[in-house]
Amino acid sequence: MHPLHVLRSRLVNLHKLPEKQNDKGELQLVLAIGVVREFLKRTAAIEPAERVATGRSPIQRYVNDIVMMARGDAGKKVAKRAGIYVADAIDPSLIPAGPFWEKAWPRIKPLMSSEWSGKYSAPGEKAVEPAPSSGSRG
Repeated sequence: MHPLHVLRSRLVNLHKLPEKQNDKGELQLVLAIGVVREFLKRTAAIEPAERVATGRSPIQRYVNDIVMMARGDAGKKVAKRAGIYVADAIDPSLIPAGPFWEKAWPRIKPLMSSEWSGKYSAPGEKAVEPAPSSGSRG
């Protein structure tokens, strides 16, 4: 099963299935977020440098899918109820300077936990460490 399909499945299960709305269901989603992060890292690593130098990341299509999940009903409700942010599957450091950072990052950052998004900043900006919170486990 593709890592993004696993992520979507764990997200929807935690959102809709009462029997999955427990510690085990939450752990499964957190693990799926980690699997997707690793998938994105490996996918980005195999792309030729000249392709990445164009400013469009080879992982952008996957990032878009994750953003859609985070913006959907399940993503919003799971973030609110369980404090697990599906957008935390996105590792922004894998994306080169360019359009993503100028246009997409300001819209994606609020979909992430402050702990995760606070680790990253647009190229040329300094990352700001967020204040501790009861926060995300994603």
